Amino acid sequence: MLVAAVLLTAFAAAAPAEPPRDPFASYSFDVVEPACTEAAGVLCVEIDTLTLVGVVTGVPSPRALFEDKDGRSFVLKVGDVVGRHRITALRRGQVVFRQQLGTRAEVIVALTR
Repeated sequence: MLVAAVLLTAFAAAAPAEPPRDPFASYSFDVVEPACTEAAGVLCVEIDTLTLVGVVTGVPSPRALFEDKDGRSFVLKVGDVVGRHRITALRRGQVVFRQQLGTRAEVIVALTR
């Protein structure tokens, strides 16, 4: 019995004392978006900086052609990521995006004639 009490006392002395946790403290974390890195299927621009030039539908792999303000062209397909949005559908004259973080709002970009 004496040996157990000595071991318990030695263990308690060796363990660092933690401060008591505040039951009302918030332990939530801020969501930090990773930095955008351009790779296959990822375009690091916002969709409002692009102009929809054309949509090819009715084929096995539909595509959309976008152009930025500098005149660069981008051919995109369903599943590609543009900024914080992913292309979810390509329709005749329209591209449907869904926001990846937050509200997951849907944005539809249409051809302007």
